[in-house]
Amino acid sequence: MHFGEVKNIYEKYTKRQLYWIFQVCGWIIYSATFSLDNIVFNFDDYTPPVNTLISFSIFSFTGFLISTVLRAIYKKFEHKNFVIFLIVAFVSCNLLSLVWTAGKKLYIWYFIYPEMFTQWIENEIPFYAIFFFYSNSLLVLLVWTAFYSGIKFHIKLLEQNKRILEIKADNERAKLELLRYQLNPHFLFNSLNAASNLAIRGDGEKTSDMLAKLATFLRFSLDNSPTVRVPLEEDLNVMEKYLDIESIRFGKRLKIVWQIQPDTLQVMLPNFLIQPLIENVIKHVLNKSNTQTVLLIKAEKIDNNVLLIVSDNGPLTSLEPLQSSKGIGLSNIKQRLELFYAKNYQLKMSINQPQGLKIEIIIPAEIEK
Repeated sequence: MHFGEVKNIYEKYTKRQLYWIFQVCGWIIYSATFSLDNIVFNFDDYTPPVNTLISFSIFSFTGFLISTVLRAIYKKFEHKNFVIFLIVAFVSCNLLSLVWTAGKKLYIWYFIYPEMFTQWIENEIPFYAIFFFYSNSLLVLLVWTAFYSGIKFHIKLLEQNKRILEIKADNERAKLELLRYQLNPHFLFNSLNAASNLAIRGDGEKTSDMLAKLATFLRFSLDNSPTVRVPLEEDLNVMEKYLDIESIRFGKRLKIVWQIQPDTLQVMLPNFLIQPLIENVIKHVLNKSNTQTVLLIKAEKIDNNVLLIVSDNGPLTSLEPLQSSKGIGLSNIKQRLELFYAKNYQLKMSINQPQGLKIEIIIPAEIEK
């Protein structure tokens, strides 16, 4: 079997399905191996082959149940410190080995060697004799633990590699998207048209200021190629240059409120993450309103996470009109968050009381060392 075929197995089945496939097959192999060993190579004591097969089938089934208990224990501690996990695994394997060994001994004595069971009941054999050779059971459970942990680690590694490949692919797509955002013809046209109108009115100072800001924004955008992740401070600098130009275009109709906590500035996040949200406010709220639009951009630290908020005071009072909308950009943002953070993020959309739209993004507060 080639590596590619093994990889296809992991893609064909879910992790839960793979666990039960390996679990059932593993204990069948255990039963068959030990049965064959005792039937063919056990010269010290003759036990009918049928009894041997039945015994090891029962032992395999009880081992199946005990290893299922082990799995439940490991799932609770797999995210803990590695040393703690090792201690829990060793203690659990020892305790369950004692239980498994006692069960196997009692079965053998009661059904195959009843005289041994009678002697044990009558204390002719010490009570702790049911735990003799428990190291055999311990070895089996330790091997099971090693296989379980190894396969789980291998699956996580495959998932991580897949996510890295998807991030690289997303990065390439992001380059095209960023060029579309950075060199948006409508944005350039509107900016140059606004500058032209200012020049016609004889407002040379504002015209010069707008063209200078536009040149700075374009130069910054082109000089800073999109990377996998950038500090929040760098991303906000790009947004600020973009909004400086829009502020000249719309004047007092656009009010920008920045609420950025200093301890969030070095947090790493996907480049241009909130750009579609800001563009959405300009396009769908500011362009369609004659009143002042308040755009709030907020970043604050919450425990080990960062909360990003982009909100406006537009006319929206219900999320219903957005259910079928494709221009909000949330699907693109959600896809990028999924690639970079797997399930470790939150993306919420709500009404910004009393009206308007509020988007909240919660991501881990990771700082590049």
